[in-house]
Amino acid sequence: MLNYKYKLDGGSLTSIMVSNEERLFILDESIWSGQDNVIFPFVARLKNEKYMVDGKEYSMKIHGIAKYSNFKLIAKSENSDTIYLTSNEETLKHYPYKFELYVTYTRNNNILDVEYKVKNIDDKIMYFGIGGHPAIRVNYENNDTKGNYVLFDKKTLITYYELNDDGSFITRKKTLGEVGKIEVDKDFFRKYKTLICDNNFNHLTLKRKDGRRISFRFHSKYLSIWSKPNAGDFVCIEPWDGLPDFENPNLELSKKEGINSLKPGEEYLFSYEMEFID
Repeated sequence: MLNYKYKLDGGSLTSIMVSNEERLFILDESIWSGQDNVIFPFVARLKNEKYMVDGKEYSMKIHGIAKYSNFKLIAKSENSDTIYLTSNEETLKHYPYKFELYVTYTRNNNILDVEYKVKNIDDKIMYFGIGGHPAIRVNYENNDTKGNYVLFDKKTLITYYELNDDGSFITRKKTLGEVGKIEVDKDFFRKYKTLICDNNFNHLTLKRKDGRRISFRFHSKYLSIWSKPNAGDFVCIEPWDGLPDFENPNLELSKKEGINSLKPGEEYLFSYEMEFID
């Protein structure tokens, strides 16, 4: 049976236990200060942490404001938890829209379902990005990072967004061609930093060198695969509905590539599923 834990400060996962083994990255701030992120309302980095809404400038840190905010628990059952964040005086300083954000974690045997629901409670169109960021442990032992793979159901044409030298901002699109699997060793992350690709598939499997697999299902616009290039025994599989800034970005939020919109009173559902197969 799968068991999970999360924190209200940021709303993100802190543990996924399956078969008495921790499957989420065990926090080590000397490597990375996170284990998971609730990404909202912007995915990854804004150039100089700046953007504009209707000509007025705002600032926002990496991955938005949810990861820096306190959620409230509003529903709990034996197999599910729903936590909640709403706009407030502090969020409005950085993001000028009134919103509600619900995060629901649900387990079913060895499946963990993660659902985000965004509601626009403002009187104007709201623009936003959203995404998941779970860091799943793999077998990186004795500096040998070979033997861990991302497997696709079939050979898939991977078109990806190339990042600049420091891995922060998009420069252009490129292609890896048709790919059936990717070996996610440290050499891969030194080369690609963060692989961000158009999502023309809804399922992949992260296969660890010990044979254990994690099956991901999602319906996002984009997919990101990331890890620290020189440390950390984890790979992040990140479904995104949104993109980081381009190196020469349009500052207006509504004009950014991949941005989503909601009319007043509308809701937006975003979800992904992880099945742990031993």
